Amino acid sequence: MIRLLIISGIIFFRLFVADQAMAEPYKKDNTSLDSSKKAVVTVMVDGIAGYDILQFNAASGLATFSGLSYGAAIEPHISLGFIGIGTHVRVQVSNLENKANNATQNETISSLDTQMSLRVRSGPIFLGMGPALRFLKLSGQRSNGSFSTNYNCYGLRLEFGTRVHIGDFFNFSPTVQYENLIAVPNTGTGTRRINAYSFTMGVGISF
Repeated sequence: MIRLLIISGIIFFRLFVADQAMAEPYKKDNTSLDSSKKAVVTVMVDGIAGYDILQFNAASGLATFSGLSYGAAIEPHISLGFIGIGTHVRVQVSNLENKANNATQNETISSLDTQMSLRVRSGPIFLGMGPALRFLKLSGQRSNGSFSTNYNCYGLRLEFGTRVHIGDFFNFSPTVQYENLIAVPNTGTGTRRINAYSFTMGVGISF
């Protein structure tokens, strides 16, 4: 996943350089037009659905949870020509199951995920990075009975995606994201590590 983000960053950088190279002759021949270019401010509001994979490093070993998520996001965005920058704020809820669940033992995770990332755009493609905060409940049934533990999780979020506009107002935005989190239980002991991967599709409006 990290390798994918690095490759995505290289592609983004090359697109940026190519755009600047294409724009330079235009600037030389059209200085009057270039001086009139103005920044455009847009606000985008999305409904989001996705599929999450969460690797929870528990005392008994690495447990993998997966399932569906949904949420909403808002992103104020400012653009100048082909380049833009925005602040993406998202709230997302997920219900995940351990892939090793069976008739005698099962574990589930319910999660409220709040995220904020700074997005840099080149055309429709964007890269984002920012803090992530999750409120997570791990519960289930084991041979010695049922259990439930709440965790407060914090860490860093990386993302790569594209936003495609349909007409003047509608758009959709497929995104791949990765979160590296530290999970602290409410008891204060037994800190865990979490790696979270997700693919989301946002559908929204711009105004």
